[in-house]
Amino acid sequence: MSYHEKRAIASMITWTLILLVYCTYTFRKYQLGVIATDDMKALSSTILLFIGVGIVAAIIIQILFHILLSVAVTVQEKNTYWYMR
Repeated sequence: MSYHEKRAIASMITWTLILLVYCTYTFRKYQLGVIATDDMKALSSTILLFIGVGIVAAIIIQILFHILLSVAVTVQEKNTYWYMR
């Protein structure tokens, strides 16, 4: 897989997890009666909070992805170098 494909997969996984956490959080609050379906202020503030958390999480995961990818490429190059000798 190319770099761009790996990066896109990492982003899709990140945002899918954020969406699942948001849905779980909101549904649990709805079941407990904390949030009503017509309470748009609570729902909008929750989604804005999760958008901010998602952006921070995406940045952190992209940084970790680049670190892990560079380590993997370095190890692969070292192994190729020693194998070719």
